[in-house]
Amino acid sequence: MAERLLLEAMAAVDGSLARWQSECDGLRERDAFAPTGVRGAYSYVLPVEALRDATASVYAEIAHRLGWLELDRTLAERTGGAASPRKV
Repeated sequence: MAERLLLEAMAAVDGSLARWQSECDGLRERDAFAPTGVRGAYSYVLPVEALRDATASVYAEIAHRLGWLELDRTLAERTGGAASPRKV
């Protein structure tokens, strides 16, 4: 929840509050955002040890789209555009 509050405050200061709220609305439509943010929604489907990384990933993606986070590389660049199958 702290991440959500911090990013919402950043959006307000940056003048991007409407865009931030639009991002959150999109997550809500996909059942990926609860009153407690992404972490709350994910807590229903992910084990507790995976929540931090999953939450950070979603918020980082939003921060990138809002222009607050510059990426070193994207997943597509790293994998050639497709996810590699896991070897079992």
